[in-house]
Amino acid sequence: PVGVDDPPSDPAAAAAVADAMTAGAAAADPVSAAVEYELAIKLSPLAARPHYLLGRAYAQSGDDVAALAEYTQARDLDTMPWRANSWCNTIARTMCTRGAIVCEMEDFMRAHSPHGAVGWELMCDHVHLTARGQALFAECIAREMTKLAEPLHVDAEALAALPSWEHYVDAGGTEIYEDFVAESRMRTLFKIPFMQHNNPEALARCQARCAMLEERMSPRDREAVGQWQDPGLHLSNHRPLTFVVGYYRMMDGDYAAAERLFAHARACLARVSLWRLQLTWYMLKCRRASAQPWSGADDDLCREGIETGRLLNRFVGFLTPVDPAYLGMIYNVCGDHEQAIALLDNAVRYAKGREGWDMVRLLAESLVRTGQIDRARLLLTLAQKDAAMAPGARALLEQLDAAEPSPGPPNP
Repeated sequence: PVGVDDPPSDPAAAAAVADAMTAGAAAADPVSAAVEYELAIKLSPLAARPHYLLGRAYAQSGDDVAALAEYTQARDLDTMPWRANSWCNTIARTMCTRGAIVCEMEDFMRAHSPHGAVGWELMCDHVHLTARGQALFAECIAREMTKLAEPLHVDAEALAALPSWEHYVDAGGTEIYEDFVAESRMRTLFKIPFMQHNNPEALARCQARCAMLEERMSPRDREAVGQWQDPGLHLSNHRPLTFVVGYYRMMDGDYAAAERLFAHARACLARVSLWRLQLTWYMLKCRRASAQPWSGADDDLCREGIETGRLLNRFVGFLTPVDPAYLGMIYNVCGDHEQAIALLDNAVRYAKGREGWDMVRLLAESLVRTGQIDRARLLLTLAQKDAAMAPGARALLEQLDAAEPSPGPPNP
């Protein structure tokens, strides 16, 4: 089977290998464990796992050179190889004789790893790089490009003057929630049966890190994380966790935190997508709710939201009757009340609860701004039937009555 060592054909040898592996795992010290794993290798020299475990025993004994040799041998014998083995690397290096530029990525990564073996510091799992690993990967390529002629030449001094890799991580924005996303995905990966069997420590590590990150979150954020893990939220695409946490914060009135989280989530999504349009509206809502003065940032959000909404409507179409409401509410904030009414008039029929109140409130405002007072009153009167909308609808009706008192009895 894929990912499983082929046992020796001789049943007695296979049993002896199993006994040696069991004894190695139960050994009191790494030296004793190494003896058992060496025996297993003699009995089954083409099995990858004994080499890997022998490498760990050597590493625990402080022999990093011997450990790396065994790790490399285990990789080369892996029945499900994820990385280039020694033979593939040898073939790639021969291309240097034909004028190709070859990056010695393996040696470079090992040189920046504790004890000379690439591990968790640079890798999230068997193939995915950590942020530090990605930075080193890019640096190795850039260093080789200093040897190239224009137009591909990279200036060595300019490369050396670049900020540290941490600078780019900070500039890109770091969130505990995205850390949780990465760890939870790794947890899912390591739960695959053959991976869980081959590396139970990796699964335990991911589970512990997920628990640690959740412990650092507030109870409300943990509630949002639980909601985010519902597969129903990700039917068409992966919904960023910061989207869901931001929504919970917004509904709790923490608009500053919600806006920051929404901005992070927007950066994770395609420019032309319904979720991006939705988040653009949520950011505008948070900015208005926190009474921030109108600025160029609001102009940019409005322009992008209108452009995204128009492109979606033209080339894809809105999938549900409620979807156009996000574009309509952006038009309202921009002061284009005719467009807002055109988009909200049908969508408002499906409005309900706290989320739907935004549609009702802004449609009523646009109706008032365009002189359609009676329609606004009717809309707000009907909205009072929804328990979540009723307080706001009554308050707006009172404001309308105060601004435009009803006429007195007719003059006889």
